[in-house]
Amino acid sequence: MKRITFVIALIIIALMPLTAIEVYKSELQLATNQEIHFKSYVGPVTVYNTMAQIRGIGSDLGNAVANGSLEAGNPNRYYVMHLISEDTDGLDADVFIIGPNAAVDHIRNLRAIISAYLESAYKYSREDADTLATFITVYNAVYRQNINNFIEKYNENVYGNLDSDIVGLSTDYADWPGNTQIVIPLTGREAGSLSAIDTSVISDQQVVDNIREESDMGVDIRTEMAGLKDREADEASDKAKKAAESAAEAAKNVKDAQKSAEEAKSQAKKTEREAVQAKSDAVQAQKAADKDPENEELAEKAKAASEKAVTKAKEAATAAEEAQNAQNKLLEAQQKAKEKADKAAEEQIFADKKRSEAQSDTKEIAKDAAKLPQKDELVSMTYGLKIVDKAKLLSALVIIDNDTGKELKTSAVNVIRGRTVYQAGNQFIAIAGKNEGNGAIRLVLIDGLTLEMTKQSEEPVSEDAVLVSHGGFYYTVIKRNKVWVLGKYSKDLELVAETPFSVLETTPIFIKDNSISVVDSQNRIHVLAAETLGR
Repeated sequence: MKRITFVIALIIIALMPLTAIEVYKSELQLATNQEIHFKSYVGPVTVYNTMAQIRGIGSDLGNAVANGSLEAGNPNRYYVMHLISEDTDGLDADVFIIGPNAAVDHIRNLRAIISAYLESAYKYSREDADTLATFITVYNAVYRQNINNFIEKYNENVYGNLDSDIVGLSTDYADWPGNTQIVIPLTGREAGSLSAIDTSVISDQQVVDNIREESDMGVDIRTEMAGLKDREADEASDKAKKAAESAAEAAKNVKDAQKSAEEAKSQAKKTEREAVQAKSDAVQAQKAADKDPENEELAEKAKAASEKAVTKAKEAATAAEEAQNAQNKLLEAQQKAKEKADKAAEEQIFADKKRSEAQSDTKEIAKDAAKLPQKDELVSMTYGLKIVDKAKLLSALVIIDNDTGKELKTSAVNVIRGRTVYQAGNQFIAIAGKNEGNGAIRLVLIDGLTLEMTKQSEEPVSEDAVLVSHGGFYYTVIKRNKVWVLGKYSKDLELVAETPFSVLETTPIFIKDNSISVVDSQNRIHVLAAETLGR
């Protein structure tokens, strides 16, 4: 999603403690918005889920797959298809589906769900799972609705379950529910292997180019991926070494089997010759006995020769069978030796590929890192607002370089309403949020340096309310006991007073000296004391 980069208004309300101050640029980069390609909801919420609860969604799905399930979850919320087959023409994959009733609305939370899934299903560490989850989401955003990409890389069992209209991940969280199929490529390696997920596919050049567009050029996350690939290479090298040792042992077994086969074959030939000779001797003895029927000695010799011929025939048959068995064992040993040698070669090729990728990635990362501002660079900054949603007039707070006018940082909170922000100590106070999904409209505090939301009011704020500052307090229309009233807040978002009667949800708030005027639902004006909000 392209960002709208023009500033619509400078903060004009008593910003001296925060305006034109000098800070190290690295301090700003500590909390740089890493998800500049994704539009997430960052604002007040109706129901707050802990990170443990969010990760629990992925863990439950992963545990089911680890225990042999090919499908898990609720298709209306979060669902996964474990698509594996005997088809070697293309990759297997897991397809993670965000159903129509899913409430996830921030890329950070979506990545946490995917990360927890990878931990449970494939035994990745938390750190590696987080790295993979980041690349998986960018990969699916890059190839959103590009069904041909998935047909080219995956087997029919996978792409046959994909929908060209919803495959991949939209960069706008509002499109996620009911319109998302996140494809996670599998290598076929066992759970517990660093290479269970295909890191080469999810970090191809288009994905990396996309990540490089971040303000920090994605140096940290790319470094983590390069490190993972390097460890993949180590793991594969170890497997290649063990496979080579096994192949050497198998080759020795082939020699032993070959020797046994030759000995058995020689023995079979010898026994066959003896059987032929015994049969010939039996024939001759029988002829001699037939010429002299009264000669008992000749008859006994003929009988003995015949029995010997039978015995030798059986021995020859047994020897032939043993020779064939020995030959079969030789062929089996040769096949096993070939398989083990092929496995060793395959692992080494894989190790070399991962090592090469890691080294190449590391070189490119180093080049990009050299282009980033030095950590000791000072910057003089001020603040401004910019529109991020023209239709709904929602804004985000930005930090601006005083000298160059360049935008240094944008708040993750991108749903500021009314285009009004006030200083509240070292923070800013504003109305922010949306009344949709798990979103809510509240007063919020935004940290002046990190631009992160640090607190939200407990009371809902009217969608069309104005925010007014007077005497170090802040006034707006809130809902209390199911009716709209005017609320007065401290700079810490503590409600200190409210009107004893309901007001019009869209009432103007007019301040003169220490009096505040509002209107009720009948449009009747009421003049109140600013201190107590009483008449």
